[in-house]
Amino acid sequence: MKITILSIILSLIPMTLFFTPCIQEKQDEKIVLDNNLNTYKNENFGFSVEYPKNWNTKEEETWEGNEEYEGSPDGGINIYVGNDESEKIYIFGQCGHISLGNSETKGNKFVANNGVEGTLVIEEINDRYEIYLILGEGFHGAILDLSKQCFDENKELIINILKSINIL
Repeated sequence: MKITILSIILSLIPMTLFFTPCIQEKQDEKIVLDNNLNTYKNENFGFSVEYPKNWNTKEEETWEGNEEYEGSPDGGINIYVGNDESEKIYIFGQCGHISLGNSETKGNKFVANNGVEGTLVIEEINDRYEIYLILGEGFHGAILDLSKQCFDENKELIINILKSINIL
């Protein structure tokens, strides 16, 4: 019986070695969104992002400053995951640097498809995630307010949207 178990184990080793490179190669690929997308481009704040055509969006209103009022400090687009306005991704540009607020907050390294690096922070509050992304020199980012269920069901697509942000 020991010989049978040993022979099974030995026969599995070559298969493991054969399939391991395939698995690693798949993990290293850049994820590309399909052709069923719209591209939002914001010339004012210098960025673009791709999102699913069938998801609702709303562009944030911006205004020029004058002697009485300051202009909009930021501008961008709200993307509603699955057209649910309570599941929101806000991609934006800003006049000043974006900060994480709390100097103790640590983020994870994030790299967009075009190579721009940033910081990604995920905070869990009750049954929701608040996700913050700061890209490049800190003038572009994203704020996501999503239920855990929504994020889990759409995680790959949401990450792909964030990776599609392009600083112009």
